[in-house]
Amino acid sequence: MAVTGTVARAKPWAWLRVYARLMSPTLRWSSLGLLSAALACAGNAPTGTPELEGSISEDRIVGGAAFSGAPGVGALLRNGTPHCTGTLVDNRRVVTAAHCFYNNANPASWRFVVGSNAKAPDKTYAVASIRVHPSFSMSTVVHDIAVVTLSTTATEAPMKVLDNLDSSWVGAELFFVGYGVDNGQRQSGLGIKRAVSMPISEVGPSQFAYETAGKNTCSGDSGGPAFFVDQQGTFLLAGVTSYGDTYCTQYGVDTIVPAYAAWIGVTGTAPNSAPPPEPVDPCGGETFEGRCTGNTVTWCEEERVYEVDCSIRGKVCGFSELDGFTGCMARPRSNDPCGGETYKGRCSGETVVWCEGNAVQRIDCGANGGACTYDSTRGINNCTY
Repeated sequence: MAVTGTVARAKPWAWLRVYARLMSPTLRWSSLGLLSAALACAGNAPTGTPELEGSISEDRIVGGAAFSGAPGVGALLRNGTPHCTGTLVDNRRVVTAAHCFYNNANPASWRFVVGSNAKAPDKTYAVASIRVHPSFSMSTVVHDIAVVTLSTTATEAPMKVLDNLDSSWVGAELFFVGYGVDNGQRQSGLGIKRAVSMPISEVGPSQFAYETAGKNTCSGDSGGPAFFVDQQGTFLLAGVTSYGDTYCTQYGVDTIVPAYAAWIGVTGTAPNSAPPPEPVDPCGGETFEGRCTGNTVTWCEEERVYEVDCSIRGKVCGFSELDGFTGCMARPRSNDPCGGETYKGRCSGETVVWCEGNAVQRIDCGANGGACTYDSTRGINNCTY
């Protein structure tokens, strides 16, 4: 990838691999500084610093602080656990990172929550659909952007999108927000809304990088926003967190949101009042997680539906907790009355399937307007309404 602009070290996306870190980082704060001379000449320098809670200290390895502003920024919970961060761009759509949904794109597994603590949110929204950029690749981590459509209208004000971001923005200070961990080695502090200010170090066609000692994004900040704050104090969405180094101490990389404005469906700095019609689902509702129909596994991958008869392989269809999807598994022991099902259970579409009393139990949550999700407090899959 050709990258313009100057930077003190090698281009991070030219050599980083996916194993380094896919769920982006945490944020804390330093005061918002001046932009590069090019931006200052254009009259784009911010006039103030967003209000942050707490003070800067060296033991906060990403150098930020708790942040209660930007109410349109929230956390994305997967099966009740903070997993990624996202930003409202209209009253029902949230922009985030595509890699968040690599192992689970089932809308029923996800919730969008707002507030200063994702584990005790002010408000929770169910997810109606998830749209991952069709060119996203886990091998290269490019086009790492997705749109989540909520089931109901959000009351929080949506955030506006920056018009453009190119190589002239090298040195520009951006304001990063996320619910990730505050220590990349201990993976601690997940779920608290934090922010940090960092300058752009390098810009490519669809990504930009940042590398400031003592500051970074980290696990759980994936999909979180990088804002440019204009002279009027308006937060303009410039990027979403994509990846960085393993322990969140060296650098991070964001997807450039303005490069995908047409795909998202936003124009300039004016967020839409309502989402555009959702595109036709090429998989007809099938998900990457997959499902079992008798002994046949059905799933969606690369926008195609696949079916495999596990009997041909001498196996049975079942859900793998380790892999996070349904597939062909070794036949259970003959003395297992539940054929491999567990008390923890699993979701097969909107049906919860589990073993209890030496028998397989099933409840169709969807029949009563509910959804099959993971109950983290009880450690089981269950119906939620």
